[in-house]
Amino acid sequence: MSHYRVAWLQGDGIGEEVCDAARLVLDASGFQADYLPGDIGWEFWRAEGDALPPRTLDLLRRTDCAFFGAITSKPAGEAARELAPQFQAQGLTYRSPIVRMRQLLDLYVCLRPCRAFPGNPLNYRENIDLVIFRENTEGMYIGVEFPRIPEEMLAIPAMQTIPSDAAISIRSITPEASRRIVEAAFQFAVKHGRRKVTAVHKANVLRATCGVFLEAAREVAARYPQIQFAGRWRPAIRRSSSTPPTWMPCACGCSRTRSITTSSSRPTCSAISCRTSAPNWSAAWDSATAAISARNTPSSSPHTARLPNTPVRKKSTRSPPYSQPK
Repeated sequence: MSHYRVAWLQGDGIGEEVCDAARLVLDASGFQADYLPGDIGWEFWRAEGDALPPRTLDLLRRTDCAFFGAITSKPAGEAARELAPQFQAQGLTYRSPIVRMRQLLDLYVCLRPCRAFPGNPLNYRENIDLVIFRENTEGMYIGVEFPRIPEEMLAIPAMQTIPSDAAISIRSITPEASRRIVEAAFQFAVKHGRRKVTAVHKANVLRATCGVFLEAAREVAARYPQIQFAGRWRPAIRRSSSTPPTWMPCACGCSRTRSITTSSSRPTCSAISCRTSAPNWSAAWDSATAAISARNTPSSSPHTARLPNTPVRKKSTRSPPYSQPK
């Protein structure tokens, strides 16, 4: 097995606990890596005025991948007040390190597999095997916000119905980024024998932004006639997520839509639900699935074996969270 260099970003809050638990799983799976610690999180914002210091970005560029735990984020006022005195008057603005990493390193694919491995007592539903592709660099997370409506915007007729003291966030969806994320989903489908790709959207309401995404998805789909394609509204995804989504083995969408879709998928499959952000996302997927497949046998599976001092959980007998589609 290859030996990797992993930037180990614990962060703060529950980050250390999450990373410690992850190391138990990685070590049990036989994953071989050098784990290089990196500085990130709230304490570095307070002490240095930067929650993602340049040295951490340099580390990320020198390693094969990164494992990120968790960080604290607070409103702008609290963030400014908690800065060290020497930074108080410099006009620094806190920005989420997560968003900055996505944009600075072009981590445009957020790859989220949801798979139920046979025999896992934690499976809520059997036969779940879907992969979600979320666009990671656009949407509401571009960080363009205004605490009050700019005067230039007040000239737009639709803005005149909004109180002038309202805060505004910009949602940006471009054809180029939309085509790129959909292309990634179709390439994955071809490489891994998936028969269908579903574009999840809300173009019935967000006609301009989701309309751009849906049009780009249809354009890309036309180049892959061997793969079935469908566009589905986000509410339909949520209503149907309690049943094995045979119509959605691969799904793609813009940032907020994909987050909601992933959240809907989690109750159906607790066996493995993780996300990978990488510019070379295909290689990351291949490496991860190869390690899992090599160990996923009835007698020795990291998904069915218990970690030390972990109690056995009974399989859920609850009714589905949503009614099954008729």
